[in-house]
Amino acid sequence: MCPGMTALQWLLTQPAAGTRDKVDIDASLAEERAWCSLFSMPAR
Repeated sequence: MCPGMTALQWLLTQPAAGTRDKVDIDASLAEERAWCSLFSMPAR
């Protein structure tokens, strides 16, 4: 961090850690939901 720079200013200068597009996020969520559905009990 540079002198005179706030923490927020410093964070805003940092590159994004990674980017994911909507297709990747949707695929990951679908896999997670499919996995979780294996353990869910049907409602009565």
